[in-house]
Amino acid sequence: AALTNAVLAIASRITCGDTAPYILYETRQDADGQRIRRPVDFSYMPVTQYGNLRECIRVESFCGLLDEFYTVREAAGHMQQRTSAVRKSVRSAQSKLAQKLDAQRRELAASRGREDFRRAGELLTSSLYLVERGMDCVRLPDYAAGPDESGAYPVVEVKLDPQLSPQDNAQRYFKQYRRAKHAEAMLQELIARGERELIYLDSVADELDRAVSERELAEIKAELAENGYASQRWEQSRNGRNKKQKIPALKPMEYLSSSGFRILAGRNNRQNEQISLKLAAKSDIWLHAQKVPGSHVLIVCGAATPDDETIREAAVIAAYHSAARASGHVAVDYTRARNVRRQPDGKTGMVFYTDYQTVSVRPDEALVERLSCEQKRK
Repeated sequence: AALTNAVLAIASRITCGDTAPYILYETRQDADGQRIRRPVDFSYMPVTQYGNLRECIRVESFCGLLDEFYTVREAAGHMQQRTSAVRKSVRSAQSKLAQKLDAQRRELAASRGREDFRRAGELLTSSLYLVERGMDCVRLPDYAAGPDESGAYPVVEVKLDPQLSPQDNAQRYFKQYRRAKHAEAMLQELIARGERELIYLDSVADELDRAVSERELAEIKAELAENGYASQRWEQSRNGRNKKQKIPALKPMEYLSSSGFRILAGRNNRQNEQISLKLAAKSDIWLHAQKVPGSHVLIVCGAATPDDETIREAAVIAAYHSAARASGHVAVDYTRARNVRRQPDGKTGMVFYTDYQTVSVRPDEALVERLSCEQKRK
């Protein structure tokens, strides 16, 4: 009944001519702090289902609506084309790493059966007199298991290499045991390293999704080159030699909380590392969306203690500048900057943190825009 009433209300609105052109925008800032509005949809009536995550603007005419929508979309498509090669490189690295991790996990699971190798070697050693060269298997008593009520020991079948002597067969099992034991320790470290690398690549993919300018794209390319994932392209100088292209350093996004606290947010992993490990004082508050790629956010508070509203506003900024920005609610962790450390052997911007608390917030584009220092200067 409710659905029927809603459909009839829309039909009545159209019949009465109560329609107007509306464009639905997504808003963010580019590398220079300029406000960028990207049209994502249009309609003949206000679209309110997205709440603060989208901005619904009425325009003068339907012709103007279509002109603006597709002109801006074409520009966005150009940016998509500009990032396509980098996206392909990142996706390829992700795919190869995922396959490598899958193989390593299978090998790790196999190495955990190493006790069977040790047991077989011990069984052969304790009963060498029952084994002869040329056998491909032998049934041996398991003295370590103890006898049953009748005094008989359980019998275990052990496979053999008929080309080896009984002693060499026993040593072969002990060698397999030692190799599997060593492989487990190595594989655990390789898998942990690979998982950290995959998290890093996910964060770069998120950067590419949020990039809106050539400068941001240039920094992402440089970051990938630094971490060995892609070849940095340089412009040819007039004398024919490769000359490194100078990329102007980007500044982190800057906000001012309702209580007057300065808040910084990184646009990419380079800036995240700068904010977390260089600009942050030990007593500043550091925030990050939980378990998803996103900006490192810092409340610059010095010796002062930020109020709960400032922490909430900074958490909203962290949630909005994360891969979970379209979610209804996002868990954001926060802690003192002194509890944030660089990951050992981690890629650019990869950190770990301790002694944190968690707050759940809803990404609010209007709030993020209102707190933006660039908007305040305007």
